[in-house]
Amino acid sequence: MTSAVDHAKAAMIAEHMELPEKGILPEQQQHSNGDLQLINTIGEIRRIPIPSSDPDDPLNYSKWRKLGILVCCCWFSIFSLVLVGGLGPILGVFIGLYAPTGRTVQEVVNLTTYPSLVMAFGRFTSRKQNS
Repeated sequence: MTSAVDHAKAAMIAEHMELPEKGILPEQQQHSNGDLQLINTIGEIRRIPIPSSDPDDPLNYSKWRKLGILVCCCWFSIFSLVLVGGLGPILGVFIGLYAPTGRTVQEVVNLTTYPSLVMAFGRFTSRKQNS
């Protein structure tokens, strides 16, 4: 009976694979560029970064949950950009709707300016500060 590791090995096609030598201390090993030792000494594929045992660790999420998060982020991004950038082409319609109510053209143009300004300001205030 073959295991999942054997199936994963059979599915991989590698031109070159280096395995760690037994008995060599980490400080004695040659410098690696990060693509070495992806299979450990007993033949299991190493998962990098290593998921924790916490069920709320995103690395432990099911495939459908990860896909759902990705779709939600894309959906939000698309509609945020459409909301801000999509007002320009229909600005004439807004001017026609708001002009009879006594609004000036500048006030209507501010409908497209302020959301862009707030998004840009939010980007700079949400940056992670290095301590």
